[in-house]
Amino acid sequence: MYLDKFESIAELAVRCILFLYYIITSYLKPRVREIHDEEWWLYMNPTGNNYVSFRLLIVVVVLNILVYPLVSILMNRSRNGVIISAVLGYSLATLLNISITNTLKLLVGRPRPDFYFRCFTDGKRFSNCNGDDNDITEGLKSFPSGHSSMAMAAFGFTSLFLIGQFRLFAETRIINESNEKSFTKLRFFETGRFLGCKLILSILPMSISVLVCVSRLLDFHHHYDDIAAGASIGLTVAFISYRLYFPSVFDSKSNCPKFEYEIVKSRKINSRSDGVDFTV
Repeated sequence: MYLDKFESIAELAVRCILFLYYIITSYLKPRVREIHDEEWWLYMNPTGNNYVSFRLLIVVVVLNILVYPLVSILMNRSRNGVIISAVLGYSLATLLNISITNTLKLLVGRPRPDFYFRCFTDGKRFSNCNGDDNDITEGLKSFPSGHSSMAMAAFGFTSLFLIGQFRLFAETRIINESNEKSFTKLRFFETGRFLGCKLILSILPMSISVLVCVSRLLDFHHHYDDIAAGASIGLTVAFISYRLYFPSVFDSKSNCPKFEYEIVKSRKINSRSDGVDFTV
């Protein structure tokens, strides 16, 4: 068994706490700072609709979980350890990322590029904002970009997962007909074949996240550095979460979950200490 009862409860509790923290911080108001006269021009872009709504992004992120069992089944018939490790890493990456992002939004309180027209709905500047309270509150949550960080965390993790499962950058590629061939009998899923196609497939999730980032510029909901910061946070969290549950993508066993990798590694060490030539 991959996780015992205590570990399962602990893993679930961590994710529940992160989700609860995200819900709480979503209803808190950000820091309000003084906006000087000479900087108002930064926030006078027209207000528009989201090209990619946060609700749509969340739906896609949730549906993206289906990639892990699908790829695992196609690559090998019995890979429950891979599926569990992928879901654990993915859920940790997305929830940890959104918690960090929300915290920074509240602490920084940076106005969005369209904040002027959120604040002054008729375009005439007054001493106090006369716009909708919810629009004004959301208008002070520009840094970092939540869409960018969420997209990079979710789809960045997926790209790392696909690269590892396809063993694109593995130090040595092992083709063993009895172990490596997929039960689907498709040569595409055999190790070392169709590498160019697998590379395109692996970077496709990252391409989606880049498009999400660009959309936040086009609809004037974020500044350039908001998006750069959000993307950096998302990628960092995705990498850390991936390495918690999987070995390096450059390792010869990059397609194994970390607990299986450690078992194989310990067997190698024990076999060598006993004078047995153990190679994989």
